[in-house]
Amino acid sequence: MKKCNVMTALFAIGTVIICVGYSIEASALGNKGTHPNWTQAEQDTGYVVFRYTTMENLATLHVPGRDTIAKKLSCVLAQDEYESVQFGVHAIAGDVKNIRATVESDLKVTVYHQINPADKEQLAAEPAKMDEVPRWMSSEIYLQRGNVFETEKLAAGQTVNFWLTFHADKATKAGLHRGKIRINPAERPETVLDLEVTVRPFKLQRPRVAFGFWFRGDRLPKRFVKGPSTAGDLVLAIYRDMTAHGHNSGWYYPGGDYTQGKCYVVNQLLPLAQKAGMVDPDVPSMLCGMDPTLSSRAWLDAECRKRSWPELIEWARDEPPYPSDEVREECIALRSLPVRAVTAIRASLPPPTDTAT
Repeated sequence: MKKCNVMTALFAIGTVIICVGYSIEASALGNKGTHPNWTQAEQDTGYVVFRYTTMENLATLHVPGRDTIAKKLSCVLAQDEYESVQFGVHAIAGDVKNIRATVESDLKVTVYHQINPADKEQLAAEPAKMDEVPRWMSSEIYLQRGNVFETEKLAAGQTVNFWLTFHADKATKAGLHRGKIRINPAERPETVLDLEVTVRPFKLQRPRVAFGFWFRGDRLPKRFVKGPSTAGDLVLAIYRDMTAHGHNSGWYYPGGDYTQGKCYVVNQLLPLAQKAGMVDPDVPSMLCGMDPTLSSRAWLDAECRKRSWPELIEWARDEPPYPSDEVREECIALRSLPVRAVTAIRASLPPPTDTAT
């Protein structure tokens, strides 16, 4: 949501990501083998459409409950805000193919769906792109823009999601906006849902807490970058999109020797974020890979004040195990510097069992 003030810190986003990742498996396992009593009409149609929260990824094996079968979808947003709705299509008989979702609304809307698993595997299999599309992440992690889920088949018992992002710009009239959502699988009957989007007669204020997420401006997909100038243009476009969706903070790295002009964050990323209107001098951001010297940090702090950049909190180390002597030594070294430092601790694995004795 744009300018939402319910996020209280950047690392809370990391917590949400971890929880959402867990919910994929939990959702799949918790619903596997659960079969509602489908009506004869639903069996003849071959699929059902159901509501689903935007706070969780929708697993392929999810089986919807009868109370989630949708006749209408709705959302509420303020003027100049974005709001999303997620719904699922669940195959209950035969194979459901090439599912098209068409939105009829006077509001601006972008339609996404789960990436086709075959497309994801093709991207991940190309050596130059293996770092861009991790195979270990399931397909429901990825959203692909488009209103048609093109697949040879969605087998009975499987589910695919559609994600609709609505935008009410400044000129959008306040009040109830009615529309329709049409779901048309190939060779299957059409399902039509009522759509109700309520636009509030006000704009939300910019949040005063940090709202942003992990993003590496120095590691863009190679197929999108043709040179240094296009890389800068792409990062600026991404920052502007993040700003439009309410982000006022970010994660910036790699750091470096700031005083010698060798820091990518200082030379490239922070100026671009400021140009996009994303950074706020009163809202801190994260810095990874700082130069751990007093003179360098003092120079950076002075530069932030001079350029109206935010306080840059050092991200000490990414998800270290606990306990960790290395992290302790690293953080003790930071105590001599005028810098706040944080990290996120990952779960420690139990010690290996000695099976030789």
